[in-house]
Amino acid sequence: MHEIPKLDRGMWMLDTVVTLAPLLGLFGTIIGMFNAFSGLGAVGAVPTQVTGGVAEALIATATGLMIAMVGMVFLNSLNNRVRLMVHQLETLKQVLINRFARNPEAVPLRPAVAYARAGGE
Repeated sequence: MHEIPKLDRGMWMLDTVVTLAPLLGLFGTIIGMFNAFSGLGAVGAVPTQVTGGVAEALIATATGLMIAMVGMVFLNSLNNRVRLMVHQLETLKQVLINRFARNPEAVPLRPAVAYARAGGE
């Protein structure tokens, strides 16, 4: 029970990055489209101003999605490892409970209890 929180203590950060990256990409897309349309409204607008804003929007979207995809791979990998470790700890716990339930004398005693049971010698 004490080890499980240590296994996934930093996972929230990676989960946050995976969640926020597409949103930041979408935000960049909106900004890029604003730049594209502001170029259209200017006097003597050049088509490259419009395409530059659209390209900026697409780059922002692609970057956000790429960060989210890479982060998702790492997040799923780490979640899988944590799940495996928790399963191993649960299995070990059950093995120990079963072993000590069958033979209560096999339970390791604290030194003071062992001394008292031995007759205090």
